[in-house]
Amino acid sequence: MTKAKLLKKLQSLLDQADDAKKKDIKKLHKVVKELKNKQKDLEHRLEGTADDKERSRIRKDIEVIKLQRKKGAAVYRQLKGKD
Repeated sequence: MTKAKLLKKLQSLLDQADDAKKKDIKKLHKVVKELKNKQKDLEHRLEGTADDKERSRIRKDIEVIKLQRKKGAAVYRQLKGKD
C-alpha cells in the first residue's frame, strides 16, 4: 500500500476507535505495522540518496509516518487495555 493510503486508513481506524471491535483492533495493528515497514524502506532510501531536495522530502515523510505510528500505537494500546 502507498504511504497516503496507509495514513488514510489509519486515520479512519482512529476515528472509529471509540466503538472498535476486535476485528478493527487487528486492522489497526496491521496498518501500524505496515507503516513501520514503510518507514524502514524510506530510511534505507534516505541512506542511498545524494540529492538534497529528495533527502529533505524523505525526511519529512519519515517524520509524518513516525507521528502517525505513535498515535496509532497509543490508540491500539488503549483499545487493548494496556494503557
